[in-house]
Amino acid sequence: GISIENDEALTDNGTINKGSKTNNILDNTITDPTAEGVWVGAKCDDNSIIGNTISYTVTGHNKHAIYVWKAKNPTIQSNTVTNARYGIAFKGVENGTVTKNKIVGCATTNLAHLCAGIIFWGYLDGGNPVPCKNITVENNDLSAVAPATPSNPVYAIYADSDAGQHQTETVVATCNWYGTTDQSEIEDMIYGDVIFIPYLTKSDLDNPECLGGPVTVWRSDILISAHATIQAGVDAAIAGDEVRVAAGTYTEAVTINKAIKLLGEGPEVTIIDAAGKNATAVVINTTGDVKLSGFKIYNATLADGNHFQVSLKGGSLGDKVEIINNHIIGANIGSAQDYGFYANTCYSNLVMQGNTIEDCGYHSIFLERLIGTSDINNNIIKVSEHAAGSPAIGMMTYKSGSESPDKYDITAKQWIHNNQINANGSSGILVMAPFGWSFNQYAGGSYSKIEISNNTIINVGDPGKGIQLESDGNNGYIANTIISGNIITAQNSGGTHSRGIRMLGNVNNTTIQQNIISGFYHGVFQSYSFGQPGIPGPSGNKINENSITDCTVLIENQYAGDTHVLDATCNWWGTTKVSDIDALLDGDIIYCSIYDSGGDDPGQVGFQPTGTCEEKVYVASATFTGEPLFEYCFNDIANLKVDFKDIGGNDYSGSVTVELQIEVPALPGDPQSYWFTNNGDIWRTDGQDIPMDIPTMIGINNITGIVLTVGGSCYYGLLPDEIEDLIGTITFTVKDLPPDFTISVNNPITEGNPATVTLSGLDDGSYDITYTLNSDTPESITATSTGEVLTFMTRDLTLADNDTYIVIDEIGYAGSGCMKEPDKSHVLEVEPANAIFEMKVFLMGAYSGNETMHTTLNNKGLLPTQQPYNVEPFSYAGAESVSGDFAATVVDWILVSLRDADDYKNVLETKALLLHADGHVTDVNDNSEVEFNLPRTSNYYVEVQHRNHLGIMTATARDLSGIPTLDFTNKGDTPTYNNTQEAQHEIEQGVMAMYSGNANGDEDIKYNGPKNDHIVLLNDILSGNTTSVLSNVYSRGDFNMDGIVRYNGPNNDHFYLLSGVLGNNKSKVIERQY
Repeated sequence: GISIENDEALTDNGTINKGSKTNNILDNTITDPTAEGVWVGAKCDDNSIIGNTISYTVTGHNKHAIYVWKAKNPTIQSNTVTNARYGIAFKGVENGTVTKNKIVGCATTNLAHLCAGIIFWGYLDGGNPVPCKNITVENNDLSAVAPATPSNPVYAIYADSDAGQHQTETVVATCNWYGTTDQSEIEDMIYGDVIFIPYLTKSDLDNPECLGGPVTVWRSDILISAHATIQAGVDAAIAGDEVRVAAGTYTEAVTINKAIKLLGEGPEVTIIDAAGKNATAVVINTTGDVKLSGFKIYNATLADGNHFQVSLKGGSLGDKVEIINNHIIGANIGSAQDYGFYANTCYSNLVMQGNTIEDCGYHSIFLERLIGTSDINNNIIKVSEHAAGSPAIGMMTYKSGSESPDKYDITAKQWIHNNQINANGSSGILVMAPFGWSFNQYAGGSYSKIEISNNTIINVGDPGKGIQLESDGNNGYIANTIISGNIITAQNSGGTHSRGIRMLGNVNNTTIQQNIISGFYHGVFQSYSFGQPGIPGPSGNKINENSITDCTVLIENQYAGDTHVLDATCNWWGTTKVSDIDALLDGDIIYCSIYDSGGDDPGQVGFQPTGTCEEKVYVASATFTGEPLFEYCFNDIANLKVDFKDIGGNDYSGSVTVELQIEVPALPGDPQSYWFTNNGDIWRTDGQDIPMDIPTMIGINNITGIVLTVGGSCYYGLLPDEIEDLIGTITFTVKDLPPDFTISVNNPITEGNPATVTLSGLDDGSYDITYTLNSDTPESITATSTGEVLTFMTRDLTLADNDTYIVIDEIGYAGSGCMKEPDKSHVLEVEPANAIFEMKVFLMGAYSGNETMHTTLNNKGLLPTQQPYNVEPFSYAGAESVSGDFAATVVDWILVSLRDADDYKNVLETKALLLHADGHVTDVNDNSEVEFNLPRTSNYYVEVQHRNHLGIMTATARDLSGIPTLDFTNKGDTPTYNNTQEAQHEIEQGVMAMYSGNANGDEDIKYNGPKNDHIVLLNDILSGNTTSVLSNVYSRGDFNMDGIVRYNGPNNDHFYLLSGVLGNNKSKVIERQY
């Protein structure tokens, strides 16, 4: 009809110098052309084809109403096309506009041939595809183009990427009218890589209403609406709908407040970016079933308070919330406010599956009082390098106020399985019910059905825990947990505080089986509460069929008592040598039945032993010259055979003592233990007679293979009766001797020649002397010194057998047939006078001016009667306590230690003492002269610690030979160890006080950075609530020691730390100086 041409032949290979440009083809009527209605040739750019009517009454193969071929910038607008094979055809066109055109019918002579309202082709240029690109196709009426069928392939829009057509670019054809809003019908009208959503909802091209964006709402697989934002789609949906989100980045925060499925196209292409302006990227708060899948979710980093990438609350029992196949990214900062996924008081059943969660500064997944079930599986989690010990997955429950038990006693199954966790120097999985800092505030909370199985947890830090069960608050417990099939490894082998599995407080009936644990300080650690009074200890826990290797301590059980004994039988320890295993166990542990092989099936998760574990009942142990010799597990006492292969097979010259004992644990019907000693006796722990069915012939001679080589030639068996009488050690204790006395003992000591002890260098006068022989009842004599010499004799050591030559010396042995000279001297232990001193010290937090401290904690009755330092990081096991009321002047407990003069890192002795308002220190009996069980003749570094103040130590080792007073309150009196800065705060001119604000008890006080005290106060103590007030508490967060912990308001501890201690400098760090 109309041809816009160029200067060369119309071939793909022709050279075209120029084409006809900027023509306007306007308002023409073209009827039944033989081929194209309007032709636009190559390089014929910037032409406009507007308002034309092109129709065919006779169909044909080459009848393209408008055909643009290798040109740029065409405008095709408001044309009407009828019965063309192709209404509008493009080949290699760039930057065109197609709008307000109406195409009616598409046909050709052969119904099996392709027809299209609008078609796109590419071509090859020197072997490289040249597709159509950057063409705007919108607001066209394609409603009368017949839908395609197998026998009649007719399409509204066709992007031909088939072989030879080279349309490799996506065609964007949005907001067109197809005669329907049923997306499934429209999909049948589109072919190739075409974006057609959104589309028009009516045929009025002059007043278009486009179905609004890449977020579509579907109901029973029928498209209901489309929207530009995710939130708009959610708002338009009703319960049961699907909201489908196309690929792209959506800069918004989303609230899901109805039971819908929110589905992205994939976590790397559909992105929710909270833009750093929101505290949460996605909030789920509704009843009914919800699914969130296929998104990358990140950038919820609003600094004011906690921030969560995804949070869940509300719900009702029986609802199901699925978080599946998402990529959740934290802020990667060292903050206890940075969560990946967080659920709080939610009743729904939760499934978290197949997600990748990384770079969260606190918890990647944290469930706080999730009442429904949880199924956390097949997630990949990498903790932020700044997380500072926080676990990847945590769950916690507690009672708040007068709530009913269904809100905090969690009976629904919590299942954490098949996850891959890279702790990256922090911790793996934590369960709390309730947490320790909640004592007396949130009293209650329990879990009774938890399974943690088949997880791989690597790079657990120090301090860090692979899996921890913690019931450290009052009235709570964790029961019946199964921990199985996990692989748990430390970041660095050994450490000092890393634990593979830890059970803390009221944790009972736990089953730990088929786990692989390696590289920790403690493989498994069962411990008492952090010091909260009245918290039951762990009980009934079992550790069986695990591989626990390469740990400094394989298992430690801090809790004593029959119900707290750990059953750790049938494990693989990396060795079958019981003496080696025993050296790496600590506490009441039954472990004697062991696997004899550590083989494992690499095709399965966890440990599957290939050896055997024979049940054994009895334990036999022996000592060699006072050191452990062996410990064997065995079933049949009569067949026990042991030898000395464990001591290296060498001959031993000299005097030796070998003591053998056999312990039989409690037997059915007789709940006592029995001890078989080397003289053939059997003792019961309660002193009662032994039942007849217990064997009694267990003398040493009944046990074969026990032979010593003495002097290289003489062999001695161990005599069953005489040996106890013939071996002995005399120990003397002499009080208050001057430091320059000397001791001598006559030799040899034999029958008829008793020990004579001479002490020289004494003042004249009487001395009280106590001595013991073979641990008999101590005997006392009074001897008088004359001329600075005191001599006394012990009772005779008589022979119980015959006149055999007897040797009694430091170690001792007995026998006949061989002679041996005795040692040159005898054991004599002299105990000099103890170190005694007085002390003064001030605490900054309690200081009230005029060289005195307030006693608010005492006045409120908050001071614990038992010393409070048996918790980390102090871990002091002393038994100091106060019965009745404290003296009115007592401020708090402090911890005082004496350290080695040659190595101040070596702590020799520690005591818990009481600090009074004027700074003076007393023991629990109100003695100001504090006594340590160390000789006063030595010098010592003196250290003072407090639970939330920074510790101090004397600058040098101090002479304690008299009874000195160490005054740390006077700046010029007792210098402190100052390495890089002043160890104390000058609170008034010349008055020194220990720095307050050390909430976590470590070696510095700081507001920002890893392990800072500000975050411990806010999150660990106040649970992240800046408005929370803890009243009448004895807490490390109480920096000003008024019995109240608060973040805001009058006398708050946050302001005290920042302003009073750190001088409003958030980057300041005050370090302990030793």
